[in-house]
Amino acid sequence: TPKQEKKKYAFIIAAKNEECVIGNLIDSIFEQDYPKELIDIFVVADNCTDKTVEVLKSKKVKYFERNEPNTKLHRKGYALEFLFNEMKNSGVDIEHDFDGYVVVDADNVLTKTYLSKMNDAFLDGYDAVTPYRNSKNVASTVWSFQSGLNWSRVNICDNRPRGFIGSSGCLTGTGFIIKSTYLKDGWKWHLLTEDSELTTDLIAAEKKIMYVDEAEIYDEQPNTFKMMFRQRIRWQKGNFVVFFKKWGKLFVSFIKHPTWSKFDQLVSIFPKEFVNFTTNFLYQILSLILF
Repeated sequence: TPKQEKKKYAFIIAAKNEECVIGNLIDSIFEQDYPKELIDIFVVADNCTDKTVEVLKSKKVKYFERNEPNTKLHRKGYALEFLFNEMKNSGVDIEHDFDGYVVVDADNVLTKTYLSKMNDAFLDGYDAVTPYRNSKNVASTVWSFQSGLNWSRVNICDNRPRGFIGSSGCLTGTGFIIKSTYLKDGWKWHLLTEDSELTTDLIAAEKKIMYVDEAEIYDEQPNTFKMMFRQRIRWQKGNFVVFFKKWGKLFVSFIKHPTWSKFDQLVSIFPKEFVNFTTNFLYQILSLILF
């Protein structure tokens, strides 16, 4: 049900060489059916070597340039940490100037009702809200179709049932809103899959993530097998690290106060693929030795 109260939001964007797409994202933000005075945009131009900064200047949005020589720090999490620090240094009160922060990728496009639908859910008191993640180029190649189909599965088979049973949803990389009070100390999630890391921390702290089926965001999918394969490898490596760094915190929280959301997230980040591969491989070796 649409609600009358309108919260104030800041869109947070990490952009690295995104001159071809970031203008479309900014246009879709400005075209929201939401009061313009309650929307602001902050961008970190992260080690850009193209015309991303020129596009940001032409769109008249607030941006900060980051030039980090250490390639190990060329991740979205570190770019967002830099952005929040620069916002603080420029006089932004992270906790009080905005009610929530919308984290989006530079290649996203939002439907016009996206923020209105997200705001309605945010008013219900959730600590984070995540949308229906759709695909911009689902019909381009068989690989983009496969990736788009995967996100439909995540929406329909993962997050939607969690909402039905009152469990916490999972943040899926982009398009989510997080309450400003949770970011008062800045951005502190730096792993390869910072969305999974943030989700785990939120659930361990007994924060609730709401999935909003009606809020829709379009994301660009990889068009080649090589791009898709590298993306999947990064996701698997990231989730593997999230499990080994965060499972103890989540497990202790579950023991102290068991909830279905905590159990669900613990199972979600468990490295099932690695365990299955390892056990099957060892089984084959043992069979050769014995027989």
